Amino acid sequence: MVYHDDLLILSIYAMILKIIFVYCCAYWVCQAQLFKRAGYNPWLVLVPFYNSFIQHKIAFGESKKWFWFLTFIFPSLYNMYQRYNYVRSFSTAGIAILALFFPLTISIILLLSGNAYTGPRQHILN
Repeated sequence: MVYHDDLLILSIYAMILKIIFVYCCAYWVCQAQLFKRAGYNPWLVLVPFYNSFIQHKIAFGESKKWFWFLTFIFPSLYNMYQRYNYVRSFSTAGIAILALFFPLTISIILLLSGNAYTGPRQHILN
């Protein structure tokens, strides 16, 4: 390989990392505002694992917060269920289904639409 090829590969990786960084920052800002609407501190979005726990409390309420540990047993399935109900706490079912596939886009839509937090949802195990 030539020196120029190495620089090209390095610049491609740097661009990918920049895109990921911008995506994550935009997602965190949107989620922080949604946390604020639900009555939680916006900085909790930046705490790993605890932000997922808070999303679960927003989606299902304080009394069902211990169901969050199902995330470790059924990671993909339960995270989709939790994400659906989290977004459903702010909007309609159609938007919540789209949030499974386009989380940043739907977070921006929720933020701009001004929908209020409607309260916790009913858990399937309750």
